[in-house]
Amino acid sequence: MKAKNPAKKAKKKLTLEDLGSKMDQGFTRLGGEIKRVETGLSSEIKRVETNLKRVETGLSGEIKRVETSLGGDIKRLETNLKSVETNLAGVENKMDRGFAGVALRFDATDKKIDKLAGATQNEFLHLDAKLDGGFESMREELDDIKEKLKNVVYRHEFETLKTRMGELEKRFDKATRSR
Repeated sequence: MKAKNPAKKAKKKLTLEDLGSKMDQGFTRLGGEIKRVETGLSSEIKRVETNLKRVETGLSGEIKRVETSLGGDIKRLETNLKSVETNLAGVENKMDRGFAGVALRFDATDKKIDKLAGATQNEFLHLDAKLDGGFESMREELDDIKEKLKNVVYRHEFETLKTRMGELEKRFDKATRSR
């Protein structure tokens, strides 16, 4: 027969008051643990918010710097474009004056040909048509040259801007990665 240990028997008998007291202690410990976790989370949230504000401030400054830089580049390009347009207008004016001189020379040559050659009416009309066609052909070639010149200038400005934009993007990416 086993001997019954009176201490074990006493331990097993818990009163409702003891049980209530132990539950109160457990709830108190649980409440303390919850407060400790809440405090830890609160401080972590504040730390994350502080870091986010710091990153936001840095990005805001970087964005303003890039906007300022691009604004300057755009103004510079606008100024360059106006300069190119002014230069093209000057070139067109010189070409127009040159063509006017050429046209005058064609007219003078036409008259000399008529006087010197004593050409018949049909021959004269044939020569006159050739001269008009040549002048028109030269005008078309001039227009083609002007368009090609514009394309070359715009392409150069575009490539310069594209290169500058690539540099700014690299600097922006580097700045955002380092934060």
